[in-house]
Amino acid sequence: MFYEYVVVAIAAMLAGVGTGFFGSGGGMMMLIVFTAMLGYERKTAVGTSTFIMTFTALIASVSHILIEPAIVLECWRFLVLAIVVATFFSLVSAQFANKVKGRVVGYVTGAILLVLGLSMIIINNII
Repeated sequence: MFYEYVVVAIAAMLAGVGTGFFGSGGGMMMLIVFTAMLGYERKTAVGTSTFIMTFTALIASVSHILIEPAIVLECWRFLVLAIVVATFFSLVSAQFANKVKGRVVGYVTGAILLVLGLSMIIINNII
């Protein structure tokens, strides 16, 4: 029992540092810890890491806005659009994840991460 708390605390610290310094996805780091190290079911791990990402994203957003308020003042239309679209697709994907087996959630998660990773490589190196 104590081992789980230590693993989660260390992983959360690394995820927080990675998110704060490098902008990496702390939720994805936590997802790996929950599934590979703690043995959580995929749906539980995804839900837990998403819940954690809510708070880290909120803190990061507030700190960026405090540093550069023009983000909200100049780009508010994009901000509202991103919030609406992300909320809609979060609801759709959550309903999908609750209807399928955990193995399918794992495959879909892997496929999405593969596409996102390849997109980042292409955008950063080709375009």
